[in-house]
Amino acid sequence: MKEYYYYWERRIYNALFKMILRALISFKALVYQPVTPQGKCYPLFQINANYEHPYFTTVPTYNELYDILNNIPNNIINSTKNFWRWMDGTCDFCKAGKGPNDEVLQKHTFYTDIEQNNIIIKVKFLLGLGIKKANDRARKFKEMFEPDPETKDADKENPMWDPKLKLAV
Repeated sequence: MKEYYYYWERRIYNALFKMILRALISFKALVYQPVTPQGKCYPLFQINANYEHPYFTTVPTYNELYDILNNIPNNIINSTKNFWRWMDGTCDFCKAGKGPNDEVLQKHTFYTDIEQNNIIIKVKFLLGLGIKKANDRARKFKEMFEPDPETKDADKENPMWDPKLKLAV
């Protein structure tokens, strides 16, 4: 019977691995979406900007945006914590431990195996680079409109109303 349980545990692991990998690759496709030949790029997120002379403020801030986008891959991988492992050679779940505030915590899940998989690590690394690039593009666009402290007459060269620059984002 031991081989039977190993077989099904492996099938569950493979299904979880495929699910997590597909979700991460789908998110990577959104982050790295190409610009169409017409110059269009569909927005991944919305940033509201307010102009308070002479500076712009954004909601969410770029630090918040970076944290939110970085949490998405972590949340995808953390979803495997809901799938408990079986005890060796049986189909019974491992005993759960007690956490803080008498919470029931399951220590034996597929999370550690999925998180330590080399393919998942590589995709997560590429996602981090894409998220950083998206955040830098948004920050650079905001900095275009902020006045240069060295020039006193920054309003004459302000590109705020140039429609071509909106397409560059």
